[in-house]
Amino acid sequence: AALFYGGQDRKTARPLVVENRSKKLKDAGKVGLIPCLFNITEPLMFSVPIVANMTLFIPFVLVSALNAGVSYLAMATGLINKAYALPSWNLPSFIGAYLSTGDLKAGLLVLGLLVMDGIIWYPFFKIHEKDILKTENNEILN
Repeated sequence: AALFYGGQDRKTARPLVVENRSKKLKDAGKVGLIPCLFNITEPLMFSVPIVANMTLFIPFVLVSALNAGVSYLAMATGLINKAYALPSWNLPSFIGAYLSTGDLKAGLLVLGLLVMDGIIWYPFFKIHEKDILKTENNEILN
C-alpha cells in the first residue's frame, strides 16, 4: 500500500492550484479537481505544469520518497498492518490504503501524509505562483 498510493503529491497540489491569485493556475485547478480525487493527475501534471518545471520537481520527487518511506516504516514497525491486497488504483488514496491493509489506521496515515505533503509543497508552489503572476502581469502590460 505504501508504494501504491501514487498521485498523492499531485493531489496535494490541487488545492494549492485552486486557491491562489493566478487565473491560469485557478483554471488548471478547476479542471483537475474531480479527476485528482480518483488518482487521475494528468490534467494538473501538464497544465500547471509540474512536468518539466524545476521549481515543482523538487517537491514532486521529495514528497513521493517521503510518503513511501513513512509508509514503509509504519508497516515495518507494526504501526499499521502490511498490505495484502491491491485495490483499484482509482480509489481515493485513504480508502485504498484501508482496503489494502484492512487497517483503519492506514487510511488515517494517508490523511496525515496529505497534511505533510501540503506543508512541503506550499513554499515551492508559492514560488511558482509568483513567477506565473509576473508573466500574467507582463502580458497585461503589453
